[in-house]
Amino acid sequence: MSDPGPNPKRGFDLTFNLGHVIIIASTAVGIVGSHYVADYRLAALERQNAAIEAKLDRFTLLIIDAAVTAQRLKEVERRLDLAEKR
Repeated sequence: MSDPGPNPKRGFDLTFNLGHVIIIASTAVGIVGSHYVADYRLAALERQNAAIEAKLDRFTLLIIDAAVTAQRLKEVERRLDLAEKR
C-alpha cells in the first residue's frame, strides 16, 4: 500500500549533534576565559591603585612638612620684626 509520510505532528527535535557540543563548549570556554581576564584586569587595577595611594601618602607628608616650614618661617619673621622694633 502506501508508506506512511512524515509525522504531521511537529515538536521539539531532541537530537544532539556536534554543532550543539561545539556551541556549549565554546560558551563555557568564553565564560571561564572572561572570568580570568576580568580577574587579571582587576588585580592590575588594584596594584595600580596601591601604587597611587603610596605616592599620595608621600605627597601628603611633603605638604605637611611644607606647611610646618611655612608656619615656622612666619614665626621667625614675626620675631625678627619684634626685634627690629626694639
